[in-house]
Amino acid sequence: MLTVMIVDDDPLLCTAMRRKIEMIDRENQLGIQETLIAHSAQEAWGILQEKSVDILISDIRMPYQTGLELADKVNEAFPEIQVVILSGHDDYEYMRSALRSGVVDYLLKPVKLVQIQEVLLKCQENLRRRKAQSLRNGNDREVLENWLNGLLAGKTGKPPVEFPHPVFWVAWPFGGEGEDGFRAEEVFTEESSEDVAAFFFRNVTQDAVVLLNTESSREDIVKAYIETCQESCVRQGAGRPCFAVSRPFMRLEEYPVFYKEARYTMAYRMLEPFDLRFSSAQAAAEQSRFPRFQARIHSAFQSRNFAELYQLLQKIFCREFFQEQPFPKEIRRFYVYWESQVQEMASAYHLELEAFPHFSRFAGLNEMQEYLQKVLKQMEAAVQTATNKYAHILSIAKQYVQKNFNRDISMDEVAEMVSMSYSYFSRVFKEQLHQSFSEYVLSVRMREAKRLMEEDPAIKIKEVAELVGYESVYNLFQGVQAVLSCLTETGSRRLTGIFAKT
Repeated sequence: MLTVMIVDDDPLLCTAMRRKIEMIDRENQLGIQETLIAHSAQEAWGILQEKSVDILISDIRMPYQTGLELADKVNEAFPEIQVVILSGHDDYEYMRSALRSGVVDYLLKPVKLVQIQEVLLKCQENLRRRKAQSLRNGNDREVLENWLNGLLAGKTGKPPVEFPHPVFWVAWPFGGEGEDGFRAEEVFTEESSEDVAAFFFRNVTQDAVVLLNTESSREDIVKAYIETCQESCVRQGAGRPCFAVSRPFMRLEEYPVFYKEARYTMAYRMLEPFDLRFSSAQAAAEQSRFPRFQARIHSAFQSRNFAELYQLLQKIFCREFFQEQPFPKEIRRFYVYWESQVQEMASAYHLELEAFPHFSRFAGLNEMQEYLQKVLKQMEAAVQTATNKYAHILSIAKQYVQKNFNRDISMDEVAEMVSMSYSYFSRVFKEQLHQSFSEYVLSVRMREAKRLMEEDPAIKIKEVAELVGYESVYNLFQGVQAVLSCLTETGSRRLTGIFAKT
């Protein structure tokens, strides 16, 4: 939205100029929000200290301070303001010299409607170019980049800068790397036009993102611009990048939605190569049909059945993906789920694993399949190494328990003996043996109690309790409840009868 200020010591002329401007912008095509009036340079300067003005139209001859003197002050203090001079025919030569000192244009009195319109359009375009240039190269760009990435992280707020056009698109580039890398930023800056302003960013993962700003929502304008950028990349010795472009949107606060849309659309190249693809409402609403293999994948990961995992991977890609050509959302869901299972397995074995690349970064399904196979091989080798290491540690721990079960044994002393922290040892023990340390000690004691009673039917229960590490028969009974099924029928009846009398 633009603010215009008219400066002239003639009140009638000021009123007439304001009416003409209102007539020109009757349908708000120029976006003029307010037209201010000042009757002297001093009054105008005071207003400029309090209000933001985009276009200043000043008479050249005024008492105390001329319009040119005001223009000089404004150009020095507010270089972004577009200054237009009002002059008579006798001021023509004087006014022409002013054009060389920062004045944008001039209007000859009496001012015609079409002349005002032409000058306002010129000023509007100059302002758009200034804004676009500031966003591309200045501090505004860094501020905007941080704000956009903040939106992706869930933050809210109004855009920190103004844009030259009302319509936005998110373009997601892929490829185009040459020997010196993809000089995307330079290309986008050079190829920006009056119709398209392009702003190159990096997201938090350093992926390239292009925010396009256009006057209209016509795809052909964006298509022409992107094709120009692609050709420019080729001329610079880089490959021809492909682009996925979101649907147009008007509110920059909606950037995260259309950012994801463009990124998702890029995934279609895994199914069918393209140079340029626009998203659609239908594509954005696609639903996944993934669950058919989910249970089998989970079961194979839980049992560490790598042979089954390799077979599943081959079957899913060959039969489901290559033959059936599912929606990218289905591929993404599979990929994300597979990653979660790998990360869960890595966590169980305390393995550090690099984050998976976003699924849209793969050039095709073959590349994704090769990557998942490579990761699976790495995990298989790491799990085997960790299993061998844990097997030795757990063997020592189990032998220690078997020799010392008849006393008050604690997990602290066992963990210290194998040089592991309490929490780490507890986790490894349970994950590898599928029971807690206390459960394992209990099972050892109950097996020994079972053995003693079966070998000597006349042995006293109190004696059994003491021999397996319990202070009382009651404590033994608490353990027995969990393992009665391990005892013979005779032993079970005997224990049940004894504790019934207790």
